[in-house]
Amino acid sequence: MRCTEAVEKTVKEILNRMHGVYMTERYDDSEHIRNIKAVIEGADAFLRAEEAFTASADQLQKEFFQYGRSLWLEYALEKKETDSLPETEESKSDKGKDDRGEDENYLEYYFDHIYYKGDYPR
Repeated sequence: MRCTEAVEKTVKEILNRMHGVYMTERYDDSEHIRNIKAVIEGADAFLRAEEAFTASADQLQKEFFQYGRSLWLEYALEKKETDSLPETEESKSDKGKDDRGEDENYLEYYFDHIYYKGDYPR
């Protein structure tokens, strides 16, 4: 295993474990997303401090961000579907794939806003 691969797998495992705690303990979104950012920034600082990793630091940072966001997004979409009121046959037929796409777009915006700004969108 290459050193870069070891770092990548370690960070992703940390993000997986944090996500598991987030789901079971029902942490606040902003707390969880800021923790994701702290892990990614810590990994990025380590990668940039080590000459062997400097070239791949930007790529790994983007990959870690996408990975952390996709874990959260998948859970948020699933939670939104299960928390919704029961649907009637009419509302099921009116609801299309566009609704999930709109939800996903908003949730990506929501995640990104908290990640980059540290607070909820207004």
